[in-house]
Amino acid sequence: MYSGKSPGSQPKVVAAMVDLLDPNQADIVLEIGGGGGWQTGILGCLAQEVYSVEINFPLAKKAKTRLDALGIHNVHVVSADGTMLFTKPKVFDKIIVSASLPPFPQENPAGQDLFTALKVGGRMVVPFGGIDGQPENCVLMALRKRNNGRIVEESHFDGYSFVPIEGILWPAFTGWSIAILHDVCVNKFDPHRVSAPPEE
Repeated sequence: MYSGKSPGSQPKVVAAMVDLLDPNQADIVLEIGGGGGWQTGILGCLAQEVYSVEINFPLAKKAKTRLDALGIHNVHVVSADGTMLFTKPKVFDKIIVSASLPPFPQENPAGQDLFTALKVGGRMVVPFGGIDGQPENCVLMALRKRNNGRIVEESHFDGYSFVPIEGILWPAFTGWSIAILHDVCVNKFDPHRVSAPPEE
């Protein structure tokens, strides 16, 4: 369950992750764990559009206020459980996750699998917990989805420390998934939209 803390990554870690993600002006990006909006703002300046999900509602609200003040209006901030959201499927060019996931992800039928949300040819940057399951012993991975739908590793870096992703599916679960929040529907996790959805 949510602990009330959503610490931000160190600047060098954010720089490394964004560099690995390599967003461009044509990309639609999903960010899980938007925090206070610093990394979100960087993504907003580099990508066409960003969907940022943050479980801590006050923090997400502050992030939205900061982004508006900076004139970054191509970011859609949502406060919700990023491990389990129920909504219409949406696919993204790039996905970045700012908290550690379990080492061996499995599809959870409750929502849209994270890999399914990635477009063919798309890239994902995500930290996985170490082989001992300790979130402070993480591997930062850059993954790409091939034309056949297979996810392949492009690169990985050891020795990173990330807080574990928080939500219903962490830490006591057998699989994980992230269903993408495009059209918000109120459910038992009561997600709060911080910014209005884009018009279709």
